[in-house]
Amino acid sequence: MKYEILDTDALGRIGKLEINKKKLITPTIFPVVHPFKNIIAPSTLKKFGAQAIFTNAYIIFQKDDLREEVKRKKIHNFLGYDGLIATDSGAFQQYMYHDSELNVRPEDIERFQEDISSDFPVILDLPVQLDDDYNVAKEKVLSTIERAKNNIKRRINTNCEWFGPIHGARYQDLLIYSTKEMCKLDFGIYAIGGLVKAFLDYRFDLTIKNLLSVKKNILSNKPLHMFGLGLPQFFSLAVACGCDLMDSAAYILYAKENRYFTLSTGTKQLDELEEFPAIIRDDKMIRTTDIRYNSHNLTTWIY
Repeated sequence: MKYEILDTDALGRIGKLEINKKKLITPTIFPVVHPFKNIIAPSTLKKFGAQAIFTNAYIIFQKDDLREEVKRKKIHNFLGYDGLIATDSGAFQQYMYHDSELNVRPEDIERFQEDISSDFPVILDLPVQLDDDYNVAKEKVLSTIERAKNNIKRRINTNCEWFGPIHGARYQDLLIYSTKEMCKLDFGIYAIGGLVKAFLDYRFDLTIKNLLSVKKNILSNKPLHMFGLGLPQFFSLAVACGCDLMDSAAYILYAKENRYFTLSTGTKQLDELEEFPAIIRDDKMIRTTDIRYNSHNLTTWIY
């Protein structure tokens, strides 16, 4: 993988990433797609401008017939998407639902991600919860680092560029330790985890504090990803503070709930709106009512 910094502003960076004969301009977002239940096809996301997508290898792995099909077809052909694809290992399920006993071993799910030719696999890390006490959080950080070392020893597919997760949640010393130790290991991209629940509580203060702490201690020649950066109004601030890559399912979650995103006032229910806010395109103001939509795919198809 090659990563070249083209320009900077504040802590934000414009970069060019090249992997497997494909290019990616940063900063950018990975829209999250379900492995087989998608209202918007991954190929359509590519037409909208998505340079990369994020899907869940753990969900595939749990279904025997689907697992073998994806291993045979490979993930790009299965999803019908010829851009870059990142895959999650199941740690998100563990984090969101406190499922401490995932039905998978790190070596199995990590090998599976290589078998399906994921461009950006993720190790099976142990995310730190916001309500974890210090000792529990420390044990998770140490275990994740150990798993990262084991992952490096097991790797086979040289076309995969692995995500190295960084954790610490509300414990800044653990976050900094995790950052420094992960940077000693061979990962193509480093990623801050355990932030989704902070977003759900609108804890922007903690999120920015963690991002800046990591940014001060991370290698500058590698992209920095933030897992589950789910609020669109936060994207630009995250970029200004040094985030290069992010993933989000907000676009489809909002659409399913009939929520409409605005730049000025956040999200609104459709039945709360008397008219759609205006947008600027090519120096001309148009109203979003001029754009066709339906209740299944509304949300942010407005660029």
